[in-house]
Amino acid sequence: MVTITIIKSIICQRPLNVTIYIVIFVLFLFFIHQWNITHQVYGLYFGNNIVINSGNVSSSFTKGQMSSVERGYPYVVWVDKNNTIYFGASHENGTKFSSPIALSSNNTLAISPQIIATEKGGVYVVWVDKNNATGDSNIVFRGSNDSGKSFDSSVRLNRNASPNQTSVASYPQVVATEKGGLYVVWVDKNNATGDSNIVFRGSNDSGKSFDRSVRLNRNPNQTSLSFAPQIAANEMGSVFVTWPENTLQFKEILDGGNILGRTISLNNHVVLPLSAQIVATEKGNIYLAWAEKNNGLNNDIVLMFKRISQYYFDRR
Repeated sequence: MVTITIIKSIICQRPLNVTIYIVIFVLFLFFIHQWNITHQVYGLYFGNNIVINSGNVSSSFTKGQMSSVERGYPYVVWVDKNNTIYFGASHENGTKFSSPIALSSNNTLAISPQIIATEKGGVYVVWVDKNNATGDSNIVFRGSNDSGKSFDSSVRLNRNASPNQTSVASYPQVVATEKGGLYVVWVDKNNATGDSNIVFRGSNDSGKSFDRSVRLNRNPNQTSLSFAPQIAANEMGSVFVTWPENTLQFKEILDGGNILGRTISLNNHVVLPLSAQIVATEKGNIYLAWAEKNNGLNNDIVLMFKRISQYYFDRR
């Protein structure tokens, strides 16, 4: 409307040939303005670099992680120099960040933070809390249901098998759904036996309460050496977990964590411990990628891919 008013004013005061050029120039400027707005919204316009950890927070940004939602809210977690987990949020499309919030205690060594966010305002963070005095490493969870403006109290998700057993938990991963599903997996190591097991724990009320933890790999009487699980979920209530245990293992969990499928080995070669990745779509497709050793003459490392469609296995 403002552009039309300007053009009318120009036409009334200028000769026709001059007016035409001026109108074209004004329209050109208007087009450039609209182009900038549109491309800023869709990420093609690069904004200024922003310092997130301003103030008194001294950080090396060790193992930082990010998540975001469609409303333009990016969230960041990181470990500072004092091994404390910090959280930063922007509710203005990343143009400005709130003051960092310390999520972990200063009495422990916090590492390996992971973060996930939902469109409904859920922001969920898990990390490893290590007690240098006892040697324990625990999986800790904190959740927010107001887009990261405040967080509930921290919750320890792993439990010792016996009072005298040291807990050594690591490699946490977290995934959430818009329906309130929140699922966490991690590696739990028994120093006495050498077992490294994949443990799963779920919540169906956005992290307000959690079901009991479940061991996903093999039977309890079998020694196992499992690494770095990855997890994905969809809004239909299905959760998918994969992890290297010599070969690549896969398990489907249905009904929001209540029904466990059988564990399936997806390949025949040794998988690199930290290489597995998994994503799931709302149409029932699951995609996995990993690196494995080729047992040929050169012993090459090969990147593999598998699609699982409607819960049936396709060839690689």
